[in-house]
Amino acid sequence: MVNNMFADDVADFLAEMKGEKADDILLKMNKQEAQEVKELISYAPETAGAVMTKEYVSLSSTDVASDVIKKLSNDAPDAETIY
Repeated sequence: MVNNMFADDVADFLAEMKGEKADDILLKMNKQEAQEVKELISYAPETAGAVMTKEYVSLSSTDVASDVIKKLSNDAPDAETIY
């Protein structure tokens, strides 16, 4: 289940658990997903790093429509936020 959650949500969940249970969950996660969560957990509570999300899509006002559509088709399903 946690492999399908956004990394910042998993980090919040594990921060509430703390200790061995949180470590056990991280060990059972996919390596890439666990690494993203570990990075977020490493930030001090209530800092920008601790509350940010890493699942986003960023677009520029200079991007042409065809490139935006292609990028959204590829990246948006895994994104929590689109800017």
